Amino acid sequence: MTIDQRRLPAAELAYRYILTENRETVGVVYIELDCQCIKMCGVTRKGDILTPLSLVLGPSAAPENRPPICPECLKDGGVNPARVVRGGLAWSDEPQKIIDDRLKRKIKRRVFGSAFGADSH
Repeated sequence: MTIDQRRLPAAELAYRYILTENRETVGVVYIELDCQCIKMCGVTRKGDILTPLSLVLGPSAAPENRPPICPECLKDGGVNPARVVRGGLAWSDEPQKIIDDRLKRKIKRRVFGSAFGADSH
């Protein structure tokens, strides 16, 4: 995952949780939006999304009295593709969940569509 170093421990924790949440999870889809919110969900060996994209990190500079979701995500639900600044799939490193590169490319295409590209992380 390519995430701001200050936020990496929280993102890693969410990644590990999603991987253990369901035995079928072989990877974690992540998107970072222009508002700095990060959403994640698990994906199976077949490329099926296990749960809807969920907010795991809100804006890093949010004052404590603000809600955990930013105003931009409240407006559009945080799913506007034009707001995605970074995204990809982080794969499990558990031996029983490791898959080959061909299958990874197939899953990426299924999850993100052909426009996303097979070379994305």
